[in-house]
Amino acid sequence: MTGEYLDDKDKVIVALLTIVLAIGGIVTLRSQIIYGSPIGFITGNYYFRIKAKKEPVPETPPAAQYTTATVNIDALNLRPQPNINNTPIKVLYKGTKVRVISVDQGWAKVIDDTDVEGYLSNNYLLY
Repeated sequence: MTGEYLDDKDKVIVALLTIVLAIGGIVTLRSQIIYGSPIGFITGNYYFRIKAKKEPVPETPPAAQYTTATVNIDALNLRPQPNINNTPIKVLYKGTKVRVISVDQGWAKVIDDTDVEGYLSNNYLLY
């Protein structure tokens, strides 16, 4: 076709291609606006997007999720399990601050100031 004029059939094909490209551009622009991504395409009723690599989300340091409590009795046994049927790990005295990890059925899972983890009766903790 170089150096020649287009006949009616070729003009129709060029016109249709121009329309298709224009509509494709509108659909692509619409998909960018709706889906917030410049990378993607729509075919039929489906939208396909190339996913960008997600950066890992840094974990929150464990200390941020703890609640602080204070032992509110003269002496309180720190136990390895949440029951009184085991030998205490150590004794915590009144005024000792602990970090509470969780509370379940009257027992608080705690970490003391020397990073020893165990269970205390929740009845004797002041929050």
